Amino acid sequence: AVASGTERAALTAELGELRSSVRAEKLGEVATEFDRVHSIQRAVEVGSVDAVIRAADLRPRVIEAIESYLRRSVPQSPRQAPSGHIAMT
Repeated sequence: AVASGTERAALTAELGELRSSVRAEKLGEVATEFDRVHSIQRAVEVGSVDAVIRAADLRPRVIEAIESYLRRSVPQSPRQAPSGHIAMT
């Protein structure tokens, strides 16, 4: 409170750095606690995530989901292709 001029500016800069450092430290603590409590397995258990999909299974699952959506939402006018894929006419 009694500092002035360059001393006040230096103290203000030091305070800003200290606040930034403490904030980063506290955010790290919160992140560590979050990671301790939350996991992908827990997300599946509580229903926040439907399933964990292996990378090798991702493409077939995406195709399956799109085809399923199209079967439910496209009017009956599209014809079914022999391969089981939907062909738009």
